Amino acid sequence: MKKRMVFFLALLFTLALAPAALAGKESTPKLIVSAYAMDTDALEPGTPQTLRVTVRNTSLYQDAQQVKLRFKSATGIVMSAGVAAQYVETIKKGEEYTWEVAIFAAEDAPSGYSSADITMDYEGKNGAGSETDSIMLRVEQPLRVECGTPVLAQRMVQGDSAAFSMDVMNLGKTAIYNATLRLNVPGLSEGGSLLLGNLEAGETKSGKTTLTAYEPSGGFGETSGTVTLSYEDAKGATYQETLALGTVIEKKQALGIQQDTPKKEGLSPWIYTAIAVVVMGSAVIWVQVALARKRRRDMDEQRL
Repeated sequence: MKKRMVFFLALLFTLALAPAALAGKESTPKLIVSAYAMDTDALEPGTPQTLRVTVRNTSLYQDAQQVKLRFKSATGIVMSAGVAAQYVETIKKGEEYTWEVAIFAAEDAPSGYSSADITMDYEGKNGAGSETDSIMLRVEQPLRVECGTPVLAQRMVQGDSAAFSMDVMNLGKTAIYNATLRLNVPGLSEGGSLLLGNLEAGETKSGKTTLTAYEPSGGFGETSGTVTLSYEDAKGATYQETLALGTVIEKKQALGIQQDTPKKEGLSPWIYTAIAVVVMGSAVIWVQVALARKRRRDMDEQRL
């Protein structure tokens, strides 16, 4: 019984002295970045955002004094838009402090993650300390994709084929993926999907195919439809852009069958008869005149 009592008293004494012993062993406070966040999920180059960095003093026994927080880009891609440092008088033991700093991404920054360092200098009861934690910030270049004017014959004859083409231009500073053209025009064969593939920044690709005309369900004449461009970004999100596309489809004439042409009406038979009478009468008169002239010449010769 006495041994148990002695053991229990010794244990209480040890527990009472433990905080002081631990405080002696913890020479300085310990600061860490416990959380961070931006206004949005990603930085768009040229558009500043606010970065909120939460610093926690993990020490249970010492306050952090004369704290100086600093932001520094590790890659030169994400930078501070103003003062990149903050002074904090005290971060008490077990408590947190949230620092707000304005940041932005360079105009030519590639899409993806960029690292930055948060440095925390401070003082404790037993001296100064410094910690540096790295954070990852996502940069996302805006997509800028433009389509050229679709090229297709303005008129087509049933059964004939015509070439189709359209340019796709990536005017952004990041790549796009799995670009595809899909055509849907009543009266024209689909021609399948045109896979352009990936387009790097500044690259242009042209989708080309051949379309065959047939009789549309709505009949021959003008027909209109669409050509749709779809593509993905680096995260797999899908985008679409639709343009109008159309032509005029004419019915093909069957071989060996000619269209009826109006017959020219001839002159009336009475007119032909009248012309013949006039011609014959003129001939008779001419003969009689010629004979009269001959008889006159004969008579004149006899007188002589």
